[in-house]
Amino acid sequence: MKNRLNFVLMIVWIVLGAVVMTLLPGGCAAAAPAPTSTSTLLPVRVMQAAHDRVASGQYPMLVIGVVNGDKSRLYGFNAEGEPAPHADTVFEIGSVTKTFTGLALALAVESGEVALDESVAELLPNFEIPSRNGKAITLENLATQHSGLPRLPGNLQPWKNPANPYADYGVMKLEAFLSGYELKHDPGSHYKYSNLGFGLLGYALARREGVGYGELLQRAILNPLNMNSCAVRLNEAMRKHLAAGHDASENVVSNWDMAVLSGAGGLKCSAADMMGYLKANM
Repeated sequence: MKNRLNFVLMIVWIVLGAVVMTLLPGGCAAAAPAPTSTSTLLPVRVMQAAHDRVASGQYPMLVIGVVNGDKSRLYGFNAEGEPAPHADTVFEIGSVTKTFTGLALALAVESGEVALDESVAELLPNFEIPSRNGKAITLENLATQHSGLPRLPGNLQPWKNPANPYADYGVMKLEAFLSGYELKHDPGSHYKYSNLGFGLLGYALARREGVGYGELLQRAILNPLNMNSCAVRLNEAMRKHLAAGHDASENVVSNWDMAVLSGAGGLKCSAADMMGYLKANM
């Protein structure tokens, strides 16, 4: 029951995260006047809000995916002068990556390969994983943000490239930080959002299989769901359709490479693939 409850909670998280994620179909119109009818799956108030944000320049493009029973549709909006997004448009999905890491854990639990109460130290025997008052950090602690680990590792800085801060954060740095960190709370006792924790979870699950995080997801999730435009590393086809990120001054910025912490936010996915992911989980 406990395993099933965690699985259900994870799916709810995926659904909520993916619905507000930007997703979209080919053939979507630019930011035309907001609709006044209810003929679409997307509520008029949401359509209006999306239209307003794009028309004001707050977002250069916006994609919204809706699934309602056996009906689904993707809607896209683009500001004047901006290229129209389409089904193959690839986005850096950021922390929605965490839902893939959680799903990889859930699948491993269901297959009996790991247990939620298993300590992460059992998957990484060569690491010194911090514990407190005799309580080890479990896989469930990592997945539910109750590990006691900080949001980010203290040795993330200095970075070689501030525009891509995680790129040079490798296994040796991760191991060095964990070996010297003292938990402020017992694992399982306090909620604390941690990119470090989810990055560690993704790395540990992949290390157990003897592969990288990207390969772990390919085997467990992406290939079974035919998500061919979703990966940690961009292929040539994905790069051609990549939506560039911008800073507050509207300058194009580089993509982030999450390295050993990819399980926290390293995926890039097309709109069509993310809609397929949403449908599969629903």
